[in-house]
Amino acid sequence: MPGSLEEFDGRLCRTVLSPLSPLLRGARYLLAEGRCALACFGAAGFSDALRAEAAARGDVLLLGLDALYG
Repeated sequence: MPGSLEEFDGRLCRTVLSPLSPLLRGARYLLAEGRCALACFGAAGFSDALRAEAAARGDVLLLGLDALYG
């Protein structure tokens, strides 16, 4: 289990957002066509690095508690 928010976000980038990840391989054609996006939910928020990665990609939604309950 990651010990910090930055460690968790780094792991997320390496495993889920990586183009080599099996999770992404199955949806790659949908992402390329703009027909879907990856949604990441985080109760503790997201690091600046992960926010930058998501913004650069355009196919990743970062949803915190404010988006869910605000």
